[in-house]
Amino acid sequence: MHEKLISANIALFKGERAETLRMLEELEREDPDMIHTHQSMVMWLRAHSQTDNSQRLQHMHELLAHTPREDYYHRLTREYLAEEDYYSERLQPSQWFGTRQLLGIIAVVLVIGVLMAGILNTGDVGTAVALNASPTPIPTVVNPADLPDKSRAIVADSFTARYVEGILQVLAIEDRSERVVYIEDGLLTDPVAGARFFALSVTFECRQGICNIPPQAELEILLNNGSTLPQRTDLTIAGQSQFEPIALGRATSAWVVFELPTLNQPTDLLIRPQSDSGIESQLYEIALPQDG
Repeated sequence: MHEKLISANIALFKGERAETLRMLEELEREDPDMIHTHQSMVMWLRAHSQTDNSQRLQHMHELLAHTPREDYYHRLTREYLAEEDYYSERLQPSQWFGTRQLLGIIAVVLVIGVLMAGILNTGDVGTAVALNASPTPIPTVVNPADLPDKSRAIVADSFTARYVEGILQVLAIEDRSERVVYIEDGLLTDPVAGARFFALSVTFECRQGICNIPPQAELEILLNNGSTLPQRTDLTIAGQSQFEPIALGRATSAWVVFELPTLNQPTDLLIRPQSDSGIESQLYEIALPQDG
């Protein structure tokens, strides 16, 4: 790690924005490869060295556009901007100015505090970021082949629902799945305490002109205690394809994921078809196979 990059972090920690930018400019002249190697850190430092808020936000959006989603500073920037959007929607303009400043201070202290701890203990900023970047573990993108496949195939013809918009069939079931990821970024996730992931491999055949949002229905799981839980539309199984828009007579497949209490068993898949005017009143059910 170049000493000027360390000095730039320290300068930002002290609130010396001009000095931070000066250090980065000198480093770019002396060692452009170092700038390239630590691109996301440099872009983060430049963003938070801006005195104009609109310029700072522009630099942060550029960071998101030029760094991979699994990069630490990319994730940190996304979280920071999400927090800023959250408060901007809920606070009056007079309140937001102070909150925005506070968010900037928190972000700088978070990152620079981590970097300083790493410098003192290891002398290497990169190691500090990797080992101490967050008080809780950050999920990472995984290789689907490394995850346990607990799925079991079933006879699809026995687990089929036919409605106006199409035909939905369950092809396989995976209870207590350990390979559930977020659709948005492919990061592995765990269920909340006392719950497990229950996934179904389903295929949908379109029976109307165009099916833009297969399976053209909202899906729920009926539990053995009579309660229902909706599909987690933000989750899928690692390495598996998603539903695609299709036309009449074509089929598309995907895994759908539900988060269920550990103590309850799923008994039925409930299907609430969607028409152009919204959710239809008709409810369809597919009785799921029961263990034992």
